Amino acid sequence: MRRLATLIHVVAATTAWHAADEFARLHAGAPPTTRRDRVRAEIERSVAQFDARPTPAATEALVETLLAPELRDSAVFIVDGKIFATAKFVKSSKKRGHATMLASAIRDGGLPNVAWAHVPSADGSALGPPCINGTGYAVPTTVIAKREGYAQCGVLVPNPYFGRGDVGGAWRAAQARTRAAAAQHPADTRDARAFWRGSCLNHETREGRTEKNKPGKAATPDGSSPWGETTCERDAGNRARMLAASLTAARPDLFDVRCNRVAPPSNFSCVRGGARKEHDAARAAIL
Repeated sequence: MRRLATLIHVVAATTAWHAADEFARLHAGAPPTTRRDRVRAEIERSVAQFDARPTPAATEALVETLLAPELRDSAVFIVDGKIFATAKFVKSSKKRGHATMLASAIRDGGLPNVAWAHVPSADGSALGPPCINGTGYAVPTTVIAKREGYAQCGVLVPNPYFGRGDVGGAWRAAQARTRAAAAQHPADTRDARAFWRGSCLNHETREGRTEKNKPGKAATPDGSSPWGETTCERDAGNRARMLAASLTAARPDLFDVRCNRVAPPSNFSCVRGGARKEHDAARAAIL
C-alpha cells in the first residue's frame, strides 16, 4: 500500500506527462505545433525506423519472413485493394477489428500494396518478434499501444475496439455521439478525476471470464494455457485494471476508476519483486 501511496503522490505532483517530454526530445529538431502535425510527425518517425525495401529482392525477402511460421498469423498483405491474412488472424477479435479498419480505409480511398505484421497486445510487445531491437527493425509492425513510450517498436494505429474497427459509418457515428454529449457538459463543469468504467476480470476462474474473455481451452493443471502462457501472463491487462481501481479506494478525490464486474486475478506468480505485495494489497482493496 505504501507503493500505491507513493504512486498517487507522484501522479498528483507531476505537472507534465512524461510522454510529452519524450516526444519533445524525439522531435527536437523541428517540433510540430498542431495536434494533426504532431500525430503525422510521430507516425513518420515510427515508419522511418523500419528497414526500407528498395528492391524486388528485398521485398521478396520480407514476404518470406512474414509467411514463416513465427509471423504468419500476425501478417497482413494488401494487394490490389484486397486484404490477405490467415484464418487464425481473422479469428482473433482484435486482429479482425484491424482487418475491418483496413477494409473501410480501402473503401474510403484505397491503400497501396503493402505488407506488415500487426501486434494487438495491450502493451505493444516492445521486445521479441516481430519487432527486433536495433537501429532499424526487420519487419514493419503496427501496434495499438506503446506502454514503454514513443520509442517503443511499431507504428501506432487505432485500437479496433472503437467503432468495431470501421473508420467509416460506425466510427463516425461514435464520434458524433461523443461530441454531442461533450457539448452538453462544458470542460469547466466536468469532474477532474481520472475516470474509467469496465470489467475487472481474470483468466483463472469461471466467474472471472465472459464469453469474449475466456481462453479457448481449459488451462492445464499448472495454470498455463495450451499455448504456453500462464494465467498470470494472460492477465496483464486485468492486473492493470485492478491496480487502477485500487487507486480509487485509496484516493477517491483523484480517481474515479470502478468495475462493473469484479473478479480480479489472484495469480501474481509472474510479477517480480516488491510489486507482488502491491498487487496483493490492490486486490484486497477492491474486494
